[in-house]
Amino acid sequence: VPDAGWMCDGDCGNVETGCQNIYQIPSVCKAETYKPNGTCDCVNKNVEIKTAADFDAIRYCSNGTYLIANDIDLSTLKSWTPIGTSAKPFTGKLISKDPTKAYTIKGFKNIQTTAQDMALFGYTQNATFEGFNIENTTITNAKNAAVLLLNDTNSTVRNVEIRNTNIIAQNMGTVAYNAVGTTFENVNVKNSTLSAPKDNDLSSALHIGGFATN
Repeated sequence: VPDAGWMCDGDCGNVETGCQNIYQIPSVCKAETYKPNGTCDCVNKNVEIKTAADFDAIRYCSNGTYLIANDIDLSTLKSWTPIGTSAKPFTGKLISKDPTKAYTIKGFKNIQTTAQDMALFGYTQNATFEGFNIENTTITNAKNAAVLLLNDTNSTVRNVEIRNTNIIAQNMGTVAYNAVGTTFENVNVKNSTLSAPKDNDLSSALHIGGFATN
C-alpha cells in the first residue's frame, strides 16, 4: 500500500495484483479527490505557493485560490506545460499572500525545442492575477507565446509587472497572446524583447503585440 501522499490505480491490498501504477498526490490536492488523470479538489480554500513544484501543481486544481508566499524560481523545472486547457481552464486566483509585497516569479523558460504554444497559463477564464512580478522569462521556438496568459476570457490582471523578458515566436504578446474581455489594471512591462523566429526577420512573424496580441 502506498505511503501517505501517494495512490495507486490497482488493488493495493492484493498481494497478487498489487498496484498497476503509483502516483504522487500533488500538495495542492485533497488526497481522496485526486484522480490519475490530473484533477482534484483543492486541499484548502487558500493554498500557499512557496516552490516551483507548488506552482506547477496549480494545474491539478484549476479553481483554487493560490497565495504566493515568497519569491519563486521556476528555472529548476525540466519542462513546462501551460496551466489550464480548453476543456478545463484555470478559473481561480493567483495573488500575493501579503498585499504589501510583490513577490517575484522568475526563471520561467521554454526548454522544449518543438513547443507550439507557451505561457505560464494556457487557458484561463474569469480568473484573477494580482500583486506579483514576473522576471527573467525566456521563450523560444514557439508558435503562440506570452509570459502570463495564452488564451484568456474575462479575467483580471492587476498590479503585475513583467520585466527582463525575451520571446521568440511566430505570434506573441508580452503579457497575453489572446485576451478577450480581459481587464488590465496597473500592469507594466519593462526591459522586454519580442523577436521573429527567422533571424529576427519580422516578415516571419504574423502577430506581435508589445502588451497583448489580440
